[in-house]
Amino acid sequence: MKAKPHLWRWMASLLSGGCLLQAGSCSLSDESLAELAQQVFTRQSANFLSDTVFFLLDNALVRWTG
Repeated sequence: MKAKPHLWRWMASLLSGGCLLQAGSCSLSDESLAELAQQVFTRQSANFLSDTVFFLLDNALVRWTG
């Protein structure tokens, strides 16, 4: 019974290691890092902030009207 979770853990470790090895071989220049930061991180942080504000306002409105 313990072999199955152990096998899944090994498979997850191998898959994540393979993904890291593929991503690690990419060489990013300063320009591409800046573009990546602008495209991904800035948008993700804005989405996270707006989702957090929406969640808090939604909870507040539910508590006030309930």
